[in-house]
Amino acid sequence: MSNRKINIDFEALTENSPLAIYLLAKDGHFRFVNRQMSVITEYSREELLRIPFYLLIHPEDRENVSRQFNKRIKGEKVITSYEFRGITKSGKVIYIRGFFDVIEMENERLVLGQILDITEKKLLEEEIKKREEAYRRVMRLSNLGYFEVDVRGSFIYVNEVIPKILGYSREEILGLNNKDYSDPETAKYVYTIFNTVYREEKPHPFFEWKLIRKDGKEVYVETSVDLIYDEKGNKKGFRGIMRDITHEKEMKQGLKEREEYYRVIFEGSGTAMIIVTEDHIITRVNHKFEKISGYRREEIEGKMKWTDFVHERDLPRMLSYNRMRKLDPHSVPREYEFTFLDRWKNKKYMLVNVSVLPGGRILGSFTDITGRKELEKKLLHLSFHDALTGIYNRCYFEEELTRLENNRHLPVALIIADLDGLKQINDTLGHKMGDKYIRESANLLRSCVRKSDVVARIGGDEFGIILPSSDRDTVERVIHRMKNAMERYNSRKEREFSISISFGFAISERDKLDKDLLFREADKAMYKNKQRKKCREKRPCMK
Repeated sequence: MSNRKINIDFEALTENSPLAIYLLAKDGHFRFVNRQMSVITEYSREELLRIPFYLLIHPEDRENVSRQFNKRIKGEKVITSYEFRGITKSGKVIYIRGFFDVIEMENERLVLGQILDITEKKLLEEEIKKREEAYRRVMRLSNLGYFEVDVRGSFIYVNEVIPKILGYSREEILGLNNKDYSDPETAKYVYTIFNTVYREEKPHPFFEWKLIRKDGKEVYVETSVDLIYDEKGNKKGFRGIMRDITHEKEMKQGLKEREEYYRVIFEGSGTAMIIVTEDHIITRVNHKFEKISGYRREEIEGKMKWTDFVHERDLPRMLSYNRMRKLDPHSVPREYEFTFLDRWKNKKYMLVNVSVLPGGRILGSFTDITGRKELEKKLLHLSFHDALTGIYNRCYFEEELTRLENNRHLPVALIIADLDGLKQINDTLGHKMGDKYIRESANLLRSCVRKSDVVARIGGDEFGIILPSSDRDTVERVIHRMKNAMERYNSRKEREFSISISFGFAISERDKLDKDLLFREADKAMYKNKQRKKCREKRPCMK
């Protein structure tokens, strides 16, 4: 093969090489550089052939590189490959891996250099190293345990937290295997997780791991595991972090027990109970609430609001309470009454007790007081009404007169109506018929007055009728209506008796009401009327 052919092949080889190739003479100047050398250094070939090589070396590495170059030129034994830093024309620092040899060419000893730009790889390694160191530093300063184990699962590195968790010294821990601080079942479970990470090359998220301390006490940790690779990308072990959750687990267990305790109370309570969110949604009900509402639990929880069970009359008040309670729980009543609507819109009177739970939720306890309210209404009615006739009694009559004193409804007229012949009916027809005589007379009197007027039974056979804002003409018209009503009643063929009533009335002054005087005058007038009737008429006739 000719020298020309060799030269052509050498030129093609060097120009197409991914390595920067050069020949460096004893005086430190380049005799030859290929195209890649120009690419790496940012100098043109002409520029490279004019400058000494050390200008391309980082100042901190020049002494070492120059020493290696001088020894190699002299034929001394030196390493054939090493790394150093270079400086490009723009001043950029690059990392270089060099491969060196010495050749003879035209009676001149030259260094053949081949260099590879490893800047990207070097920077990546340094970044990884920095991050790993920073990660370890964070782990040392945190309350998280950090560990590294080899592929067999034995500790090769731990931070200060791991010894505290396991109760061993750092020296005792290094070399320990999972089997040394786990029961057999847990050790098998953990091995499966590590093996999965190894095979799938994916980190495993946090899992619970029961450990056995040196003193035999069980502790629980939350652990995450990932693979560690060596510089060649081979799997060399595992790294992970662990957090002691023993106290949290105990707290959760205690909370679970308390929740079960309260659940039993909630479900077994004799009171209907619900739990409500801030936006009024009912999240939980007990069996008693199902019973009073008529809805099943599945129909209510998460779907209905407490407002669905409140009568429209009470809703504005209860919504106002709810808004105020958010600002200050003590600003509204904790217990109050309202009208409850069940599935069929039946009204029930409820007493609700409201408590604010953590997180802004509300606990409502309901007691059905419908029976009590009806009894209260009945008692209230009885306290102001006559049991026999259903009209007002003397107690209400006197309270109403007192209320009307110095009132804007002056003048007030008072009619006293006394039944004639009640004793005769009781004696001849019996007391039941006498009671009917009283009831029929009461109904007749009530039918002849306004709704605002008061008709009351104030004695066995005596009635009082209060007419607010009434003058003499008004009273006379009312009495006239009553007499006409008696005539119509007595003209009926089916009647069992005739009604006869004696009337007397009095009217207060226009600016003052003396109730005692008014009553005496009206009673006196009634008595005179009764006496006149006795003189003119016979007793009421029986049919």
